[in-house]
Amino acid sequence: MKRLLLLPALLLAACTGEDAAGRGNLEIVMSGGRAVEAGYPHDETDLGRLEFVDGWSVQITRFLVTVGSVRLTEPLPDGETGDGPEVASWVGPGVVDLANPVSGTELPAITDVPAVRSDVSFDFVAATAATENISATPADFQRLVDNGWTVLIEGTATKTGTTTGTTVEFSLGFDAPTRFSRCTNGLDNTRGIAVEASKTTRAFLYPHTPHLWWDTLVGSNSSLRFDPWAAVAGPDGVVTMQELATQNLLDLRDADGGPLMDPVGSGQVRFDDGGLLPTSALDLASYVRYGFRQSAHFNGLGFCPWTPL
Repeated sequence: MKRLLLLPALLLAACTGEDAAGRGNLEIVMSGGRAVEAGYPHDETDLGRLEFVDGWSVQITRFLVTVGSVRLTEPLPDGETGDGPEVASWVGPGVVDLANPVSGTELPAITDVPAVRSDVSFDFVAATAATENISATPADFQRLVDNGWTVLIEGTATKTGTTTGTTVEFSLGFDAPTRFSRCTNGLDNTRGIAVEASKTTRAFLYPHTPHLWWDTLVGSNSSLRFDPWAAVAGPDGVVTMQELATQNLLDLRDADGGPLMDPVGSGQVRFDDGGLLPTSALDLASYVRYGFRQSAHFNGLGFCPWTPL
């Protein structure tokens, strides 16, 4: 079941009072937002201009994600952890390609939902033969299943110099099973969502791709960088997770094996994991996997606390 919705319509969805009587439906759309539609650089609401400080432009051509389930649960007090009793759910799993179409892919609706405020939780999981193909091509869907991947993101990066240009492709498939719980609603900074009685309430899940390229996992003073990726592209000009794993976060190198120097600052480029990665996984592939897990938002930039599955 698949229907296409335009994201601006989602931003008009409003929450009703938590005490409304009756029942309604909830439509959940997944979208990669402007980054998938327009590429980088682009202008993004609340964040301004998103562009790579090292001069690259990036266009995403595939962005497949395996969604395990979406759950509405009874809200628990702020001091408690985990999810409350389930109110309603879409069980899944299903694979969506957020670059096909770029306007978003709707998951099967959650129907007959109590018209009250509920917490929102969801999972990203590994694709299996039992997973439903919601919006990917059959060939791309099979790639996820064959490899047990949670995500596949592909695209092209171009850097224009004074006389010549450089083009690098990237193809990253990896597993990152994750549970996201008790999401904040980015439209009003409340927790969860209130379903309207006798109506269909719309909301969206938003894997936010800048997290893959920001040079810090903590704080807001981050820059987008592609030079560390381009430096490890193989002879075929394609960057993979295996090649990103060769980049040491503490000693990033350029294509010639020398220190990767910062074109807009001084000294060697540094990526700051904020102590979030184990010392045995201080490489760019592990950094990207962690960044992907940080990237999931609800109704705009609403934060979703997460734990690995």
